[in-house]
Amino acid sequence: MLPDGSMTSTAGTYSFSFTSTLGCDSVVTVDLTLTPTYSLTEDVEICDGGSYTLPDGSIVSTAGTYTSMLTTVDGCDSIVTTTLTLTPTLTTDIAASICDGSSYTLPDGSTTSSAGMYTTTLTTVDGCDSIVTTTLTVTPTYAVSLDTAICDGDTYVLPDGSLATVSGTYTTILFTAVGCDSIITTTLIVRDTFSTFLDVSICSGSLYTLPDGSTTDTAGIFEYVLLAGTGCDSTVVVNLAVEPVYDTTIYAGICPGTSYTLPDGTSVSTAGTYTTNPGSAAGCDSIITVVLEILPVFDTAITAGICPGTTYLLPDGTSTDMEGTYIFNLTTISGCDSIITITLAALPVYDMVVDAVICDDESYVLPDGAIVATAGTYTVSLLSAGGCDSTITTNLSVNPTYSFVTDVSICSGDTYLLEDGTEVSDPGIYVVNINTTAGCDSILITNLNLLPDYNIFIDTAICAGSVLTLPDGTQTDTAGVYSFDYISSLGCDSSIHINVIINDLPVVTMDASTDATCVDGEPFVLSVAPAGGIAWGTGLTGLTFDPAVAGVGGPYPLYYAYTDANGCSDTASLTVEVYALPALSFFFPDYLCVEADPTDLLPVPSGGVFTGPGLSGDMFVPSLAGTGGPYNITYTYTDATGCTNTLIDVIEVRENTVYAGPDTSLFIGDSIQLLVFTSDDLLWSPVTGLSCSDCTDPWASPQQTTTYWLTETDEYGCVAMDALTITVRTVPDMYIFSPNAFTPNGDSANDYFFLYGPDIVRINNLMVYDRWGNLLYHGLNLQANAETLGWDGTKGGLVAMEGVYAFVAEVELKGGMVIPVHGNITLLR
Repeated sequence: MLPDGSMTSTAGTYSFSFTSTLGCDSVVTVDLTLTPTYSLTEDVEICDGGSYTLPDGSIVSTAGTYTSMLTTVDGCDSIVTTTLTLTPTLTTDIAASICDGSSYTLPDGSTTSSAGMYTTTLTTVDGCDSIVTTTLTVTPTYAVSLDTAICDGDTYVLPDGSLATVSGTYTTILFTAVGCDSIITTTLIVRDTFSTFLDVSICSGSLYTLPDGSTTDTAGIFEYVLLAGTGCDSTVVVNLAVEPVYDTTIYAGICPGTSYTLPDGTSVSTAGTYTTNPGSAAGCDSIITVVLEILPVFDTAITAGICPGTTYLLPDGTSTDMEGTYIFNLTTISGCDSIITITLAALPVYDMVVDAVICDDESYVLPDGAIVATAGTYTVSLLSAGGCDSTITTNLSVNPTYSFVTDVSICSGDTYLLEDGTEVSDPGIYVVNINTTAGCDSILITNLNLLPDYNIFIDTAICAGSVLTLPDGTQTDTAGVYSFDYISSLGCDSSIHINVIINDLPVVTMDASTDATCVDGEPFVLSVAPAGGIAWGTGLTGLTFDPAVAGVGGPYPLYYAYTDANGCSDTASLTVEVYALPALSFFFPDYLCVEADPTDLLPVPSGGVFTGPGLSGDMFVPSLAGTGGPYNITYTYTDATGCTNTLIDVIEVRENTVYAGPDTSLFIGDSIQLLVFTSDDLLWSPVTGLSCSDCTDPWASPQQTTTYWLTETDEYGCVAMDALTITVRTVPDMYIFSPNAFTPNGDSANDYFFLYGPDIVRINNLMVYDRWGNLLYHGLNLQANAETLGWDGTKGGLVAMEGVYAFVAEVELKGGMVIPVHGNITLLR
């Protein structure tokens, strides 16, 4: 119940405002957490006539199903259902046999050497009565002789499983099918075998005759097994190699005056083709053809020049600035001599001065090809034909020229007198050339204009709704022809006739696919007519309206203006409103335990749709999502304007696991340490027989078979449970393990023969005999697991031979029971 009297069963934070008795505000915040409950099942067996303590402490002795209500560490209910089964008393029949002269230990520890039937009453590992009836038979022993033969290299398996490869007499002591001694004497003869290996080679194209008479020309290993006179195998292995023959061509060159040694050892100094057959290392044919050429030598003469102050790089890598003849002997890449003679001469340089004159309208080309038109001194550095620097200095003078332009206007029918005395009456440009005293041209240009008597007709168009200002200053918006007479400023007559045309305005339209859109909506293109105009307004790029660019707001006015071919314009407009996306939120923790109850996500505003793993409507169900994550949970909501927004959050579903350990057993009165590897909070139940209830390593000493439950809560509040059952035995486990072989070679592995068992207290006696009955080892009062006190494979301080040995032991178990043990052990090196 919450502070306001309401009831809830959902985890969450609840806030309440109250007014105290003094009139002051009081705020109560309830942080409600749901703690899980548990339902566990255990199966238990007891002996018929025994009793069992249930988890709630009550005691029952009848088979059935019992339900116990417990309280967890958080105060919540936990239900443990126990299924109790009664184990009946067991009756066992044992048929046993012993060798003549031996004795048999009955289940109660007493011994007998006579055939007969014996009845013993024991207690089972479950603590229940067990009646064992033993029928004992006495069996005789045997002695057998065998004669056999093998071929050399074969092995013979003796009756005890050991192997023999040498002639001799072998005595083996075995146990019959019923465990009695049997002596088998084996006389072994080893017959000789033969093995021959032949390494043979032939030349390619030859044949080889194999030991079986067949022939081959193929390399390989050929093995033949033949029978000797004794009936044993004789093996002949032929390793046949096929040696190749060769046909090789060698291209070689020598310098004039030298010789070349051919593969057969002869020397030649003349170009040509030489064929030799020296034979290969294996004695097979080998043809080598040598194509010999005489390499050329060179005698080269070079004439070169150098400019003053520079150096010349000679062929041997040295440099010089001196005239002269230089001779060098070099070696070509083929190793032959090459002579280079260099004659080196000094090249001249030049320094010249040139005086030049041009007119003002001319240009001058300098020696380096540059063009100048300004008076001055120009210095140019050039390379002579020999590659050396030469300097030419040009002193350039520029004489002036003159050019005059005169604009003259006359009325139609008049004449004009030019500077050279010519009289003209036609309009045009007249050029008269006159030389100056310096010999440069002076140009007189007359631009003659003829002033007409004007009679001008002008077509003028205006757009509907506009006015036109006429030459006399009046305005009109009416179509028609308007005439005006004038005298020009030069006294010539002029008439102007204006034809006024009225052009209609263009019909301009603009439409949009919608008058409202969401801010994340797709951009849309306005439909306009005629095309080719200009649009403007918030969010417009060209004719495309982008809600994201415009932003939330509006209605935004958008305009479109169009001007036709006549220059007439009109404008269309419309408005578009941009809606904001709905603001979303919902409750979402970073993580939940997989066993937690479903969580209401409380979306704001409600009415949207959740998508993602583990969802059921507006509820997140951890067990439905499963352990893992982070999981993406998406909430999508569409508001009344049709705008849709999406909010994404993540959650991780965590699962705690705990392992109490494997089920085990112990003898009554013993203790065992339970180990749990965790740093989280934990609790053991029941605590009976435990050294602590909330530690990771309690010692358990139950007096009867008990199932312990382990509850662990991790740092995130996730809970895990596991159980282990400790079976309490009142009768010791009579299982004795005796290895069938050991290897006392000092490698710290299987170096000792010893007996092992879960309930061994000590080995009172352990005796080892060889096949002739000689005592090799006698151990007394050996503690359990003291392996290094066992037999180390020696005989009187000497290393015992490999073979099969017999052992007899008397073992004391927990509870004081003593049992005999005997068998064989194989010693291996």
